[in-house]
Amino acid sequence: MLNYILVSAGAAIGGALRYGISSYIQRNISVVFPYGTLVVNVVGTFILGIIMFYLNEKELIGSEFRLFLTVGFCGGFTTFSTFSYETLALFRDSEFGLAIYNVLLNVVLCLVGIYLAYLISKLIGWFMQTDSEAKLFRIFIGESDKYNGRPVYEEIVLKAREANLAGATVIKGIMGFGANSKIHTSKLLTLSEDMPLIIEIVDTLEKIENFITTINSIFETANIGGLITIEKVQIIKYISTKK
Repeated sequence: MLNYILVSAGAAIGGALRYGISSYIQRNISVVFPYGTLVVNVVGTFILGIIMFYLNEKELIGSEFRLFLTVGFCGGFTTFSTFSYETLALFRDSEFGLAIYNVLLNVVLCLVGIYLAYLISKLIGWFMQTDSEAKLFRIFIGESDKYNGRPVYEEIVLKAREANLAGATVIKGIMGFGANSKIHTSKLLTLSEDMPLIIEIVDTLEKIENFITTINSIFETANIGGLITIEKVQIIKYISTKK
């Protein structure tokens, strides 16, 4: 129910704003061409791009507010139906050149708008990023998991080093269970059982995302299960050992 309320509220605001802007433009431009609809569609596409490429990817907004802004506000602000009607009306009035011009401008400028939003989002992200921001990459596996005769955790650490990641640490758990609900424990009578392991890697999101492909390949080749998580971390200090 909340989602419907958010979408309705966003659409009401976006629709009212679209009406005001497009009406103002058409009143002040004495031409047949529907510049009002063109402007709101291009601007709305650009706004949607900023929301998705920056606010959403940087996790600066929650799912509810994203729904309000995208499906609600941008959905109400832009209008494909009016664009379609106005294009057909131009054809009906034998304004074939203007009709084709309208289609080309809406499609091309909207694509330019979304791409420009993408570039600006990347640029803002580049200016806003700091050396202290990073991601914690966790891989949960079992101690007995093997990859071509070698422990999987060892293979992952070596691959992380080859990928020039900042570092990797293997942590051994004393008890736990995973997707198969099998208990793994270090109790005296069950020391020979498979123990849970966590491999922690801290680096930039870009490097970690590239490394996920390697992890997926290892999991498939070793035919094992596991869990992978990514979360934000704040780096306080990272220096190499002094010689």
